[in-house]
Amino acid sequence: MSQAFRIQIFDSKTIDQLVWPISPDGEYARKFLTPLIKNGIHHYIENIDAEMKVLHVNDRVFPLVLTNNCYETSYVCSPYGHYISYASESLHLIEGKFIKALTKNVLKGFGKILKAGNINRVVYVNNWLFSTDIYPDELSAEEIKLIVEVLQNAFPAHAIVFRSMNGCTNATSLEALKGNAFDMIVSRQVYLTDTKNEDVFKTRIFKSDLKLMRESNYEVLDETQLTEEEHDRVLELYRKLYIEKHSTLNPQLTRSYLKLFLDEGLMHFKVLKKEGKIDGVVGYYCRNGQMTSPFFGYDDTLSNSTQLYRLLSTVLTLAAKEKQFVLHQSSGASFYKKVRRAESHMEYLAVYASHLSYGRKLPWMLLKHTMNSVAIPFMQKY
Repeated sequence: MSQAFRIQIFDSKTIDQLVWPISPDGEYARKFLTPLIKNGIHHYIENIDAEMKVLHVNDRVFPLVLTNNCYETSYVCSPYGHYISYASESLHLIEGKFIKALTKNVLKGFGKILKAGNINRVVYVNNWLFSTDIYPDELSAEEIKLIVEVLQNAFPAHAIVFRSMNGCTNATSLEALKGNAFDMIVSRQVYLTDTKNEDVFKTRIFKSDLKLMRESNYEVLDETQLTEEEHDRVLELYRKLYIEKHSTLNPQLTRSYLKLFLDEGLMHFKVLKKEGKIDGVVGYYCRNGQMTSPFFGYDDTLSNSTQLYRLLSTVLTLAAKEKQFVLHQSSGASFYKKVRRAESHMEYLAVYASHLSYGRKLPWMLLKHTMNSVAIPFMQKY
């Protein structure tokens, strides 16, 4: 191994020996990862059965999430959950009973193949257990080669995976991964807004969003202005939208996790409050010139729920504009985001499985072929 690189893995027994990098990014990682490693992920996210470790690479730290073939877990650390379980829940989007029934049967059969190949036996690099993982900076081909060597020796039965890779914000890393025999498997279509582009804010639709905000009776508050009782309301709104309305595969955050976010300043929050009641919330974090919001919620039982979504999205966009960051808007609500000048990009799961047996590699090969050919048109449509 090159003497220029220092690479080491830390777990719950050795984490106190880690000398964290002296930087804002290193301090953020220390506050975020130490509790999850010591107390276990399940203490903070109810539907995740996995182990958190840290990969220290020179002056950077990356969370490692180690999964061991559990299939009753959130999609953020489950290839099966992402590609099979989540897809099965989206069948209602398909028009036509025959096509829907055919797709359901195909997913069921494909899922059996993936399970037989232990598709969920994975070690994730830089998985922060959010819907979108932002990287501290680009990785070189040599760094990735050394990371693969270390992880392959430490976890010989696990595929090595990098999530949330796209050709816009991760262009250099993407090429470096390809050069190190990683397979790129499309995972979803995401939307990015460059808030340095003033044309985004000159559109008629965004001016309409601003008008809605000006005329709204809602007060916009941040996390420092919330009471303890309102913390429970914030978590309730997240659960109503992400878990009850959308999917139990989304991370089921606990009160302890929200408290960690707030106490350590790991996530910023904006809430919409009217007549003493919070009706909407958005939580976001920033790294490497990017901003994304894995925490979102509003009361969809209200008659103005559509307006609440617009208001929260506008608040988030303005927060990104203030910092001149790229706003990573994740996936979903494609029409809403496109008309507001967000650019679409395919996002990939980068998978290294060359060290595994043929029986373990086969499901990944089938998944790549299927997703990169059949699934892309579906993603672009919906």
